[in-house]
Amino acid sequence: MTSIKIVSKVQSKAIDLEVKLVSNSPVVLHHKNSWLVKTMQKAYEEATNTSTKPTTTTGGTYAHVCDSIIPYGPSFLGKMELHISQNEWVNINDLVSCAKKFMHGHYINYVWQKSQ
Repeated sequence: MTSIKIVSKVQSKAIDLEVKLVSNSPVVLHHKNSWLVKTMQKAYEEATNTSTKPTTTTGGTYAHVCDSIIPYGPSFLGKMELHISQNEWVNINDLVSCAKKFMHGHYINYVWQKSQ
């Protein structure tokens, strides 16, 4: 969405308020067959001993400033979605599982880089 469209959409709902777009970041999008997505998928599958389809969520992320980052967080199939909000929480077992997947992804990346 262009900056003009964003401001117009917000302005139409913010009657009697001045709307100014301070920043607008591009969408982070990686093809499901990209090396980065495949690496994280492999790490997830090996860490959980499951086969699953990669999914994504919307929202702002630091990843828009780097070409080689996959935004990744503790979203698990069948669990309540987490959002950045007050009183945000995570189940400790899910947090440990997330850390294992994250580190396994780093390990796969390290092994791949050493082979190049």
